[in-house]
Amino acid sequence: MSITEAKNKLLIFTNGLRIKRYKLDREISNVKYKVYTIYPTITNDYNIDEIKDHMNEILLKYYETVVKTFPSNYLNTFYKNIATIKYKEGLDTKEILSSLWGLVRDIGTTEAYYCGYDNTINVISRKQKTFLVLLSRDENESYDDIIKNTLSHEILHAATYMTDDNVTYYGFYQNSGTYDVGMGINEGYTELLARRYFEKETGYYDDEVIMAHLIEDIISKSKMEHLYFFSDLKGLMTELTKYADKKAVNRFILDFDSYCARPNDKSLRAAIDFIKEAHKNKILLDKSITNKDEVINKYNEKIESSIIKKH
Repeated sequence: MSITEAKNKLLIFTNGLRIKRYKLDREISNVKYKVYTIYPTITNDYNIDEIKDHMNEILLKYYETVVKTFPSNYLNTFYKNIATIKYKEGLDTKEILSSLWGLVRDIGTTEAYYCGYDNTINVISRKQKTFLVLLSRDENESYDDIIKNTLSHEILHAATYMTDDNVTYYGFYQNSGTYDVGMGINEGYTELLARRYFEKETGYYDDEVIMAHLIEDIISKSKMEHLYFFSDLKGLMTELTKYADKKAVNRFILDFDSYCARPNDKSLRAAIDFIKEAHKNKILLDKSITNKDEVINKYNEKIESSIIKKH
C-alpha cells in the first residue's frame, strides 16, 4: 500500500465529530457529490418535564441554554434527541489512540464527541485525561474546564443530528455512506455558536470559526442559524450562489473540508479567496453602499490580519 493510499484510509477524528473514509488527497476539482435538503417532520410529542427528569445533571444547564437561546421551531430535532440522550464518561481505545496520534501531529486530542447512531455524548474520563496531560501542552487545563469547553459543542451536534434515506446530517455536514461533505463549515459554525451562546472559551477550530463567521457576515446571522438547525447545507450553498457561481461555491465547501481535515495553506488560501470574492460581489450589488472600495478593502484587511498572517 502506498503512503497516499494509507493516508486515504486514516480515520479523522475531530473534536466532537467522528468522520470515516475522508479521502485526504482527493483532487477537489474532480469530486462530484450530491447535496441533499431535508425538512424535519418530527412531531412535537415530547414532554419537557419528562425530558428534564431523565437528563443527566451535567447536561441540564446546556439543555436550558439551548431552549432559552433559539426559537422553538428550530428545536424539534433537539428535543427528539435530547429526550433519550446518554452521557458516557470514558473514551474507548480507538479514541485514545486517535488522541495520541493527534498529539504526534500537533492537532489536538479527542476529549468528547457526540455519536448520533446511539445518541450518546462520550467524554474523556479523569484518568484518561491525566494520562494525556503527561504528553500534551495542556497541563493547566482542569478536567472541569475540559467538560465546559467540549459539551457546548457536542450538545449542538446533538441538536442537529438526523438521518433520512440513509443520509446522516449534523448541521451543515452530510454523510451518505459513499461521500461526506460540509465538515469544515459545520465544525466551524458549531464552534462559533458554542462560543457565542455558551461562553465557551477558545478551543479547536479557530480558523474554521473565523471563516464560518465571515460566511455568516455575508448571508446574515439569522439566516445562517436557521439553515444550520434545519441541516440545510443546500440552502446555505444556494444563498452563496447569489454572490458566486455554483461551481465556485461547490469548490469552496470542499476546500473548507480539506482544510478542516488536514490544515494546509493551499486549501486555506482558496477558501479565503472565495470569501473575499463573494463579499466583494455582495457589496457591489448593494446600491445603498456608496464607499464600496473602502468597505471591500477593510473587509479584506480584516481577513488577512485574522487568519493569513498566522500561517
